[in-house]
Amino acid sequence: FCSQCYIGTISAGTASGAGSAERGVLHDKLAVPGHLPTTAWSACSPVTSPLVTACPDGTKQNAVPGIVSWYKQNAGASISNGDIHFFDDRADNVQPFASTGYNARQISCSSRDSKYGNAIGLCG
Repeated sequence: FCSQCYIGTISAGTASGAGSAERGVLHDKLAVPGHLPTTAWSACSPVTSPLVTACPDGTKQNAVPGIVSWYKQNAGASISNGDIHFFDDRADNVQPFASTGYNARQISCSSRDSKYGNAIGLCG
């Protein structure tokens, strides 16, 4: 599906922190389908990598311009807003993308985690 895509991720969590095995596994899985030319991770602000952590729910759309800028500066890629696709299991992360020109979709199975007010899917 995405062999020509430039890959990024924006997480509310920390992926177990700097140098963790979890970050290594995530990078390796994300790098398989497309372009991900770095193993460096970034905080939500300022964005210094396409691998973004600690970005609060409801604000992830604010990290996207930094990822696009990173790819422009480091890979010479020009990525238009309409070519950006964001997927999340939380509606409150997808809704803020509505006025950005980016493509954002909520993905999840129908089962929800009641510990979190049914905001998070129980998929996987």
